[in-house]
Amino acid sequence: MKKFLLLFFTVFSVTAYSQGKGDVEFGLHIGGNFSNITQADYTYSYAIGFNAGVSMEYYFSNSWGIKTKLMYDQMGWNDDVIYDPVTDRYVDTNFRLNYLTIPVMGKYHFGNKKEFYFNAGPYLGILLEAHDTRYDTDVKEFFNTTDFGLMLGVGYTALLSEKVKFFAGFDARGGVIDIIKYNENPVVLNSCMNFNVGINMLLK
Repeated sequence: MKKFLLLFFTVFSVTAYSQGKGDVEFGLHIGGNFSNITQADYTYSYAIGFNAGVSMEYYFSNSWGIKTKLMYDQMGWNDDVIYDPVTDRYVDTNFRLNYLTIPVMGKYHFGNKKEFYFNAGPYLGILLEAHDTRYDTDVKEFFNTTDFGLMLGVGYTALLSEKVKFFAGFDARGGVIDIIKYNENPVVLNSCMNFNVGINMLLK
């Protein structure tokens, strides 16, 4: 057991990177979302969802790069209402909106061995589906097909081999355009926090 623990901590403490200008990394990640909407005068509860995707980073130096992702995002919010035409009243429900999210972010690697990172930049969200959870009603027609906003995050990486890194990261994002189509009420904006783990692979 002592030998196993020593090997484990040795593997996950190696963080000497050799990436430099012109290098490209390909990544895979999976994680959880805590999403909600912001709207003046209304308060909703966070929804828990799933995200997974791929990423690619181009290095301008060993400290700076530009990173883009292609993510499947389960988002939404809880404690809302939907109209029931049978009973002619509003009933409690939750809403789930699934997006294809594409952020493009500048990324800064820092620390003695460049083991930490910070990234920030805009994202585009493409709505794939929208439904309520009480009746599983398709409500996509009431939402704009695109979302746009800003994303920022921090994380940690550890070298697993010469060309493979493990990473764990936290991202937060906020929309800047209304997600409701033809909305005459206060603007509704997406917001989301997510934690991800994955691997990056050097393509060279």
